[in-house]
Amino acid sequence: MEEDNANDIIKWLFKDKTQVDCKGIVEMSGDGARKTKWEARLRGNLLALEAVDFTAEPILFVCEKLEFWPSNKSQNGLSLRQNSKEFLMEFVGGDCVDKWAMQLGVCSHRVTQAEYEQALFSHYSHDSSKTGCSPPSPFNSFLLSQLAKEQTFNLFQSANIPNKKVVLKEAMYETRLSFLIPQEMIKLSLKWTSEMRDELLDKLWGIKNSTMLDTLHMFVRHLNSNIEIHTQASEFLENYLGPSFRPSVEKYRLSFLHVPTNLHVQMFYIDSKNVGNFVTSGALTAMPLRYSNGGMFNLRNKFLSNLTPQAIDQTDEGRFYRRKQTLIKLKRMIGELSRRIDIEWKISKNKGLIVLIKLLLKFLLNLDRFLFIFCLFLFVNLLIHEMLLDLINSFPNISNLVDALSEGGLAQLQRKNSDSVPRDTLSSQLDLLEAHFVSLNSKMAAAEKVDIKNEEKKQSCEENIKLSFHSTLDSLHHLALSIESAQMLSLIQCLRNKTDCQTFFHLQLRHDALLSQAITLATTSLLLLIYSSKNLINLNYSKTNVTPLLINFSFLSCYGDEHGMIEDAFDMWQLFHDVAQFRFIPTNSSIIQTCFPQIEGFRTNIKISIPLPSEKIVELPKGMSKGEWFCPKIIYWNLGVNHEASLAASSVGGGNNSLEEMINRTALKQLDEYISILLLTSSMDLNCVEAVNRLIGDLRETVSVNASKKNLTIFKLVMEINRILSGVSILSCQSGKDRTSMALTLEEGRILKETCGISNQQMMEIISCLRKEGVRRENCRKNVGKPLYKFSPFQMNFLPKEFRPPMGTFTNFVST
Repeated sequence: MEEDNANDIIKWLFKDKTQVDCKGIVEMSGDGARKTKWEARLRGNLLALEAVDFTAEPILFVCEKLEFWPSNKSQNGLSLRQNSKEFLMEFVGGDCVDKWAMQLGVCSHRVTQAEYEQALFSHYSHDSSKTGCSPPSPFNSFLLSQLAKEQTFNLFQSANIPNKKVVLKEAMYETRLSFLIPQEMIKLSLKWTSEMRDELLDKLWGIKNSTMLDTLHMFVRHLNSNIEIHTQASEFLENYLGPSFRPSVEKYRLSFLHVPTNLHVQMFYIDSKNVGNFVTSGALTAMPLRYSNGGMFNLRNKFLSNLTPQAIDQTDEGRFYRRKQTLIKLKRMIGELSRRIDIEWKISKNKGLIVLIKLLLKFLLNLDRFLFIFCLFLFVNLLIHEMLLDLINSFPNISNLVDALSEGGLAQLQRKNSDSVPRDTLSSQLDLLEAHFVSLNSKMAAAEKVDIKNEEKKQSCEENIKLSFHSTLDSLHHLALSIESAQMLSLIQCLRNKTDCQTFFHLQLRHDALLSQAITLATTSLLLLIYSSKNLINLNYSKTNVTPLLINFSFLSCYGDEHGMIEDAFDMWQLFHDVAQFRFIPTNSSIIQTCFPQIEGFRTNIKISIPLPSEKIVELPKGMSKGEWFCPKIIYWNLGVNHEASLAASSVGGGNNSLEEMINRTALKQLDEYISILLLTSSMDLNCVEAVNRLIGDLRETVSVNASKKNLTIFKLVMEINRILSGVSILSCQSGKDRTSMALTLEEGRILKETCGISNQQMMEIISCLRKEGVRRENCRKNVGKPLYKFSPFQMNFLPKEFRPPMGTFTNFVST
């Protein structure tokens, strides 16, 4: 073999570390030449010979079209022929002849090529969680699959000072929470939707009014459709064997509806010191549901504009669930009180309200359980009555709704001998309840005059009061059931219009998907903050009641579908503070392997408990370490930077940036309020206070002059403020890989400039290197299979200079 790499191959084959198929000492002879001793090594279809007891050039055979057979001249030899040349190979150890014969018989280029392709397939088809390095130990509970890249730069300082060597490292991780939290949220959404459908079928399926019946059928169809979507998504995620994140090419797949797109955590190191932590993801949006009528913000406003004030009250899910929880609590109290009457009934010899109050206090101190029913009735039963009256007074049109369900009412509800079916109108039930209270009071008054020594009269009076108790409780229970049925009927009455009905359940489905993604992002950010802070006590808000700050900065344009994505994200983050609550709880085990948040509650009041090791719980700020509920301060900013943002800003494009301007002005107001509270209650370092005041003043001026139109000064100021306030940055665009990568590397360059004092030109050169050789191109590869950003030459003309990727790193011919 006379190829340039023949010598390299021979050297490699004769290395001690190289694994070969066969090796040994052989004696070679051919064409009448004398025997010579060689060391032979076979690997695949390559046979290498190296002289042992004489000096000669090594020989390399490529075993193609090689013929061999047992030698007639030697029992320990093989005769070989290749290209009409024949020679004899005798083995010093006779026991290895068969092994050599077998290996020579199967070796060929095709077999070697197959082995090579198998090795390549094994290497590149490995799950990233196996091939990547493990995250640092504190992050193992929620991060996995580390991908790190390190670059060294020699920075010129001045002619008289030697160059400064700086080592930059980027580490990118997937997160275990990408699928854990959505799976739990899907189960809850499925539970909420199924309960609503079952309640409708139980309470209203007997309606004979044709208009109401048609609306009821519409309700059930939409609920069944949402249940099917949740069920299919749950089954898909349970059996999913792909990477630990939702690839951007799958962003329109309905089964991934509840999962954030391309969620990753990235850390930035300068000379082995962690100086920046980021969460990156695609837009917080329900992309599979599309945007034919806009996003959540626009859909909700249009939906509410079509309703009357009364209908708005009855379809508001916050009020709906609060009333529902109140009714459930009341029914539970009634059931408990009825059970106690049967178990612990006894009339007291003591008389008078003052004595009863004293005895109640004794009961509360566990000193006397004798008067349990008396005390419970006087206080709990009256409390139930007052709570029901308050609920009735706060529920618009409740009287007509209950009357419609009663016998002969508008709904023409078929009698099914069900307790949930109202027997009488609301006014009749209230009158009956009042009569029961009067009767009970009369019997209680009569009981005071009963001769205690007359056992027969005493027992008769006791039974009468007990029956009166039960009658009153039955009336209260039936009234609660009537209000429950009326609440379901109120939805039927308000959403008779097909468009309104469809929009209502579409909003429910969209809200559940966005809430799942938002909780995943917020939980990931909180854990990143907790585990990356070396001293949690030093956090600016640790000694105050101020919650952690999370900044979601997106780079979507107010044009086309991305306008709807902005509406989704803005609406969810505005609702999030009123909907979600977090707390930290200690883990049962001292070694936490996977962080598995516990999620409970209902659609408008969701509670997330995040497990942490005991040593981390102790380090938390005072309120958090005690397990108090809180919600992080999440502020949403948006800045369009691509060609669609230019179209949105121009009258020719038919778009408008009013939504973006409104979002950024709202964000400025929220950030200003947060900083004001923080500065009033926190003992921040004086230098930090001065820096924050200066930066927020610059930000106010910048936003007031230009709150949109690719004003990157907003992004730079917000990121700097967030870093000083120990916040977490969530960077996003449509897919979380292109514009997000440009923004992330720009912020890394700003941190480097602030840390090392380099010039703007040096900063941009290093940013270009990070975009070209850093981990963000690997993020593109993980999502679309190629390490290329999705930009076209046309788009490059519209991107700000700071957002333009280096030549050779982008193309228009990849998926997003």
